Amino acid sequence: MFVVGIANLAWMAPLAALMLYEKVGRHGARLVRPVGVALILLGLLVMVEPAWLPGLTPDPVPHGIPLHGAH
Repeated sequence: MFVVGIANLAWMAPLAALMLYEKVGRHGARLVRPVGVALILLGLLVMVEPAWLPGLTPDPVPHGIPLHGAH
């Protein structure tokens, strides 16, 4: 959970649910490997182009706020 962001509930809640299902679910052991592969692929895609996962990096210039010296 640390990798996807501390206190990011959008990532932590589904990952916690996945971990719970892995431990107590009927098919938990079968689910973990494909989900792990999918998360690794998502990580590789984000390394190539961070814009594929909005909200991962802060917006450098908020929209509607002019830069210093721009009129």
